[in-house]
Amino acid sequence: VSYSDTVARIDASGTARVAATAYDQRTLITSRQENPSFVGRERSLYHTATVNTASGRPFGDDLTSLLATSLAAKGFKAIPVVVSTSESPDAVAQKMAILRVDRAIVLTVADWRTDTRTDNNFKTQLFYDLDLQVFDSLGTVLAQRRLAGHENEMSGAARDAFRGSLACASSPNQAF
Repeated sequence: VSYSDTVARIDASGTARVAATAYDQRTLITSRQENPSFVGRERSLYHTATVNTASGRPFGDDLTSLLATSLAAKGFKAIPVVVSTSESPDAVAQKMAILRVDRAIVLTVADWRTDTRTDNNFKTQLFYDLDLQVFDSLGTVLAQRRLAGHENEMSGAARDAFRGSLACASSPNQAF
């Protein structure tokens, strides 16, 4: 599934320098049960297949690119910051602080996975837990929004669901 070739709807615009990262903390990844490029499963009566990012890169890296591209499309001077799933939250915060930007955005992904039944009219379930934080140049949280849930019958592609989730999460416009 491709996540890096789309732009998320962001309800803000500006020219500020903004650092953005997606911090992948999904349990399946941090426990090393799955590869960092994992985004879901396809199941039928006869087989189960792992679904990965189309790029082959870690999911967090693709989301970081998506965040930076989406912010740049709104006029911001976006700086993508790639972080590892093994880094501590303090290390992630320190990476953002070193850049001396006007705003820093950290999207922590605690869950994001699909489960598609190919023998049942391609019904796809989506499990998600996203926490978006916007920080000022001193590292103070200006805004935070968490979206978590489970959709039993998602219509459309998972990346489109991510675009919608990000739009909902990024609504604290005053933070920019």
